[in-house]
Amino acid sequence: MSNVLAIFGIYTTLAYYRYSEMVMLAVLTLTGGTLYLWILYIVLDRRKLRAQLGEWLGGDGRRRVIGCAAEGVLIIAACGAVLIFIVAGAVKIRALIRVRPTKSLTVATEEEEAVTIDGNIDALLCLEDGTWEYHTDEEKLNVLQTVADIERYYFGLPGQLDIAGGYLGKSEAGYYDDSIRCIVVNLDYLRTESPEFMIKTVCHEAYHSYQHRMVEVYRAAQDKNKQLLLLRRAGEYEQDFANYKSDEESFLEYYLQACEVDAREYATDAAIDYVTKIRGHLGE
Repeated sequence: MSNVLAIFGIYTTLAYYRYSEMVMLAVLTLTGGTLYLWILYIVLDRRKLRAQLGEWLGGDGRRRVIGCAAEGVLIIAACGAVLIFIVAGAVKIRALIRVRPTKSLTVATEEEEAVTIDGNIDALLCLEDGTWEYHTDEEKLNVLQTVADIERYYFGLPGQLDIAGGYLGKSEAGYYDDSIRCIVVNLDYLRTESPEFMIKTVCHEAYHSYQHRMVEVYRAAQDKNKQLLLLRRAGEYEQDFANYKSDEESFLEYYLQACEVDAREYATDAAIDYVTKIRGHLGE
């Protein structure tokens, strides 16, 4: 059992290190520190060390070496089990440490001038110039942050709209967390999907942020005004968010929710707009 846990602990470290460096380093430090204290205990206990050396040199060495190795594996296995538990729980609640961009490439702010595709075209060129796949995760997130900034300005969203990366599982390209005004994109998708797909993902989730702000306006409106055409759709969004159906619960119900229908429609059109303008700049 300890051998199995040790192997899976090592595998988990190698597989998930890129997603959550701090968690992995913490567990590796715990493992290394425990092993160090174990070795130090043996070395400092001179009588035990001499006795063990005597047995090792006296013909019983193989058994002793195997026993010490087994104790070491047991320590690694225990720490591996802790790591597996942490990662499994983090994946379940979508809370692995997120990789955030170090800077935004956006060159304009709403205080100075409009934040538009045309105004940030240089930062967006890698989305269509054939170099996307050669960029690092951090560089790609920086570009997607510019897309999020453009969307935030377009929708008139107050505050920030951040981009982050994390491990979300195989079926989820990204999600929006309104509590921290952050769009989280799946790092696996970031590395394997096309730039247009990632633009669509960010625009889809940005539209969810816009929908949340619409719901806030709807809730603040007087009852007699809530049936105005302007606010009617926001009432549907409020119901969707209150009784949200994920694709894991029921794909059909998830797909037909008003908040998802409108976000998909907007994201499709927005991605076409981005690609058309970028290609136009490149002369394609």
